[in-house]
Amino acid sequence: MILNLRDAYEIFIAKDLKPSKQTLKDLHYILSAEMIPENKRATPRDSEVTILGCDYSTFSNKRKA
Repeated sequence: MILNLRDAYEIFIAKDLKPSKQTLKDLHYILSAEMIPENKRATPRDSEVTILGCDYSTFSNKRKA
């Protein structure tokens, strides 16, 4: 995870890239390396994520009908 942060810093901060949808997707792709499956990187999640040891649950991107 720390190496992913270093890589993201080197690419985005050092190059002074401006925020955009593509930049955020690229950032997520770098930060999630070796942490989630390749096909889930840089894509909106479709389910909630559980964080062990707390009652907080993240928002999902799934729309409710």
